Amino acid sequence: MKKKKSSKKPSKVVRKKPSKKSSKKRVRRVSANKAFWLKSDHGKVVAVCHSIKELADTGEKSPNSVFSFHTNGRNDFASWIESVFNKKGLAEKVYNVKTKKKFLEALRGEVE
Repeated sequence: MKKKKSSKKPSKVVRKKPSKKSSKKRVRRVSANKAFWLKSDHGKVVAVCHSIKELADTGEKSPNSVFSFHTNGRNDFASWIESVFNKKGLAEKVYNVKTKKKFLEALRGEVE
């Protein structure tokens, strides 16, 4: 049995403009076993970060000793960003910064 063709025209497809909510960057959170543990120069845990945004927010409130601890002779921040989030470009920016202010600027550029 053959179907009859409909004489109706197909309805118009209306595409909505992206809302402000959907145009924001999505924050990727990682599980506890891949989180970054911010520590002071005495090894005390200051915070545990599950996303780059959390790292930026927490880093802003943390003392300079936390930044120094993770960048002294190495750069734990860059290693975490590259290995966990696979963001080599951001990791390189973070690796090359020498101050907490520049570090936070690099992170903010990624999450905002």
